[in-house]
Amino acid sequence: AVSPALFIPIAEEAGLITDLGLWVLEAACRDAIDWPVEHLAVNVSPVQLRAAGFAETVLGTLEKIGFPATRLELEITETDFAGTEEVGMQTIKMLNAAGIAIAIDDFGTGSSTFERLRNIDFDRIKIDQSFVKSITESEGDAEIVRAMISMAHAKGLKTTAEGVETAEQRDVLRSFGCDELQGYLLGKPMPPRQLSEILKAAEAIAP
Repeated sequence: AVSPALFIPIAEEAGLITDLGLWVLEAACRDAIDWPVEHLAVNVSPVQLRAAGFAETVLGTLEKIGFPATRLELEITETDFAGTEEVGMQTIKMLNAAGIAIAIDDFGTGSSTFERLRNIDFDRIKIDQSFVKSITESEGDAEIVRAMISMAHAKGLKTTAEGVETAEQRDVLRSFGCDELQGYLLGKPMPPRQLSEILKAAEAIAP
């Protein structure tokens, strides 16, 4: 296994990230098309955002597979978002206008300004795990996370907390009103077939 932190920069430098990203998007949508989940989140590289015709390629892929645009959520890290050029911003707007949700990943670690965030329609912030890991130990970090959630909700955005590893972190985030949680407490990366089986079992016992 190779960490994305290692292979993604290499793929970007080698000019392979656009093809790799498209393959990931198509594979993920094919796997998830019948999953009983509201949305599927897929990461996007800033190189993809700057590529000519990226929005059209995404929409064409969704049409080919039959995956609804309203079920797709594209994640852009806050650092990449802050450095996105105008062509990338226009791409984001096109995708959003088509019904695709936009999430700002690793929120709190970048340098985006409130004005820049206000000028683009996005749908979710994902609170970076560096804040989440200490919310039960640091009152300061807990208040920062609470403020992030309150700010997001005031703007009508959903929130996801990354890196949830303990029941105590889960309970604090629930008390803050965080919409969704992500982390090893809830599940680790697994093959699509295994996840499909888990989702089917959950549906079978649902009231």
